[in-house]
Amino acid sequence: MSNNKWTIKQGDVSGGAMGSKLNGCHIEENGTSTAYEFTHSNDVLSTYTASPLPTAFTFPTFTFSGPTWTIAVTSLDNNQVSGNWVAVINQTEETGEESGDFTAQAGTGEDEDEPETATSTTA
Repeated sequence: MSNNKWTIKQGDVSGGAMGSKLNGCHIEENGTSTAYEFTHSNDVLSTYTASPLPTAFTFPTFTFSGPTWTIAVTSLDNNQVSGNWVAVINQTEETGEESGDFTAQAGTGEDEDEPETATSTTA
């Protein structure tokens, strides 16, 4: 089964300054092709489950590195994911909110010298 992984890298995020916190995050298709996971390092921050998996969806809201995040994927293919983000610092009347767009390229982003492609594993 397919196990695709897309990586958000420096320069892939536009909008407010909080967007830089997304650098190094990944969108991964799980091994059974039943969910997309938004991850950082080995931590799964949010999971979107569906069958079949869509090419546009919104991850459930999650907290990461301070803000509460909403990540919406607007298009997804084997090479790239595009979408938008909203980060909220707190939920009071003085809410600090920023938003922007992102792209994530296929691959892990760990080896910048090699071309990146979607990875495939067999179950």
